[in-house]
Amino acid sequence: MPATQITVIAYLTVQPGTEQGFLDRFAAIVAQTRAEPGCINYDFHRSATTPHCFVFYENYVDQAAFDRHLTQPYIVAWVEYAQLHGATFTVEYWQMISTPARA
Repeated sequence: MPATQITVIAYLTVQPGTEQGFLDRFAAIVAQTRAEPGCINYDFHRSATTPHCFVFYENYVDQAAFDRHLTQPYIVAWVEYAQLHGATFTVEYWQMISTPARA
């Protein structure tokens, strides 16, 4: 049986006024994550109406690739930074049921 693609939607809420510290770190995290084996896409969004709310939209080839992502030193350090600065996470796991569009 082929591996099942996993989609992760992570909501991040930071303390108002701390947004820039998080934004300063995101470019590197996005680039490093996109280079990980098994990462299909890793996209970061900011609310158009609530500037201290963010969403990560992530797809990995399988659960193992996502699990490896969570162990990367830059992710561990970033989560620690977020927790130290009062950020909260809500993470949802999804499975794609349509056939992925491939170029």
